[in-house]
Amino acid sequence: MPHVHGFDRWPTIEAHLPREGGTALDIGANAGLFSFALARSGYTVTAVERSEKEAYVLRRLVAASELPIRVIKSSIFDAPLGDHYRVVLALNIFHHFLKTEPTLHRLERLLRDLATDHVFFESHDPEEVQMRGAFFNPAPQEFAAWVAERVGLDVVRLIGQPEDRSLFLLTSRDGAAA
Repeated sequence: MPHVHGFDRWPTIEAHLPREGGTALDIGANAGLFSFALARSGYTVTAVERSEKEAYVLRRLVAASELPIRVIKSSIFDAPLGDHYRVVLALNIFHHFLKTEPTLHRLERLLRDLATDHVFFESHDPEEVQMRGAFFNPAPQEFAAWVAERVGLDVVRLIGQPEDRSLFLLTSRDGAAA
């Protein structure tokens, strides 16, 4: 399946998934690599992808698979989301919203409204060219803490560093992950 960053992150994510399944939100799903993995792990997935091409491919793959994946072709800011997701995947996506003050504020509102127990968050490299001149460009640990605080989670744990990026699990002390 086509993807930008590698699937080598999946074993790390899978090792920290709640075993009971539930609902999952995949933000910036691309062609659904992780959406399919979540669905095969017992989750009912909402995959949000703003690219027409990627959403088309994802819809076709979902139709062929009959897995419980709902595809929403939309910006995450405009997507009709559910009330609560057991798991949220935000892999290499949120840094795109740090570049201007208005998109940063939209991200803050999204995170404050997002009801979830577990966020798998992969940060960006603050030194990459695309982040030069960004309105807000935190280091990975700082960014993970910033996201967790806005979502209302209080545990930030680094669980891996694939492709030299930091992969975090954000949870709460009350409902810490498996």
